[in-house]
Amino acid sequence: MNGVNRRAVDLFWEHCGIIEPFPRNLATSTEIALPVKVVQLTPLQLHRIENWLGRRGSQFRFNCRSRAVQGCLVAYGGKGLVFLDSSDNDMQRRFTLAHEIGHFLIDYWLPRQDAIGRFGAEIVPVLDGHRVPTHTERLQALFNKISIGVHTNFMERSPDQMADTVWKAEDNADRVALELLAPTQIREGKGLRRDKEKNNIKNRINGSRKTLKRSSPAR
Repeated sequence: MNGVNRRAVDLFWEHCGIIEPFPRNLATSTEIALPVKVVQLTPLQLHRIENWLGRRGSQFRFNCRSRAVQGCLVAYGGKGLVFLDSSDNDMQRRFTLAHEIGHFLIDYWLPRQDAIGRFGAEIVPVLDGHRVPTHTERLQALFNKISIGVHTNFMERSPDQMADTVWKAEDNADRVALELLAPTQIREGKGLRRDKEKNNIKNRINGSRKTLKRSSPAR
């Protein structure tokens, strides 16, 4: 695991306060460790997620046509919603949850905390899309390699059009998911090889209905 992935896993268990025993479900640990709510719908489709949000006062819309998905993350204001398909079996839902938690930590929570740590609370309106960053903030962010922009999303994509940035985000989320559910030493103890893990990750992305959403609210 790279340093960011390891930081994400360690932060999760640090915030949880206790390391969940095996086999791990992560649902309760997630509620303890992170400002994330898990929502289960079936069938899980983008328009049904929009409707669920709309009934709660959000005008959020995805930037693509509705389709079936296996999991989805919507994050804004320092909090997240993870949507799962309740018709999936327990193993599928556990991995999807772990994968989306990986996205929340790596792509949203950690960059947000780094920016707040560097610039203070006054950067929060920038992160949430309520104002543009100043010239000074842009320069300081560039020099310190800190992201202060509103998060974009990778929703509109197909397996044969996976950009490097999308593949990297999905790969990192899967690696974090594996480590959350079964740490490296456990997998190695059971004889799971790294090349097999990589093939499983690739097959999961290319063959699944799963998708990622990291977004600011719709304008």
